[in-house]
Amino acid sequence: MWRIIASCITSSSSCSRDMIPLAAALVPLIVASMVHGFDWYLPGNICASELDMNEKFGITLLKEQPLLLIPKMRKQ
Repeated sequence: MWRIIASCITSSSSCSRDMIPLAAALVPLIVASMVHGFDWYLPGNICASELDMNEKFGITLLKEQPLLLIPKMRKQ
């Protein structure tokens, strides 16, 4: 993994094609470690039923208002 990153820093050849499989492998691991390591809370004591779940149409389906969460480190 570090060899690929180092080669991308030193040369600008085909880094984007090399980094796609690396990102596809790392993103689920990063998200899983964040879900496991933190407790997630809504700001300002908002109830989950009060969230704006409206969608914005585009190439991908997005929320009109981004979801905002507050992470707190879990005590282990």
